[in-house]
Amino acid sequence: MMDAWKSADRWRQHSSGSAHRRSGKGLDPAAITSKDWASSLWSFSGGDGIVEYAINDRGRGRGNLQMSRAEQDFIHRTFELLDRLTGLAFNSVSSPSGADIRVYCAGKLGGSEGVAYKRENSFDVYWKDKKGWDLTAFEKFVIRHEIGHALGLDHPHGSGADRRYDTKDTVMSYNLVGNTKFTATDIQALQGLWGA
Repeated sequence: MMDAWKSADRWRQHSSGSAHRRSGKGLDPAAITSKDWASSLWSFSGGDGIVEYAINDRGRGRGNLQMSRAEQDFIHRTFELLDRLTGLAFNSVSSPSGADIRVYCAGKLGGSEGVAYKRENSFDVYWKDKKGWDLTAFEKFVIRHEIGHALGLDHPHGSGADRRYDTKDTVMSYNLVGNTKFTATDIQALQGLWGA
């Protein structure tokens, strides 16, 4: 398991006058790379550069919720973006049983906001529903953060709460300052793992 935040309070939301301290050097893409998780995805996908993902849109399974069209579309667009940015090809499949990455919406996550689990042959990505059928900016952030883990991204220097960095540096930070997109550093790290 890569992420399991025990309360929403762990997500620090900063204003422009926050206590955020930048190192002045930017964030090295290697500081957000997990070669172990990237290696697992390579193995799960059969080493061919084609990653199959499934969206549990109907909420099958205990504790899982149905997804709105907006939520499904956002997940598809995220994988389409990653397909364009990296050397990987992402294919949507209807059955989660053979997928390399499976995406779920959960009503409860034991106090967590999102989590990425490494299973025997796949990654399971969960985010906690906040507003029913509406997709909030926070949910977009959590979805991209957790998908980032499945692709081999880690928290800055192993700590999502590292106050030197925020989501303007990397979507892998817990310190949310409004950005819900992959940053230039995220893209460099992904391309370092998977090519361009």
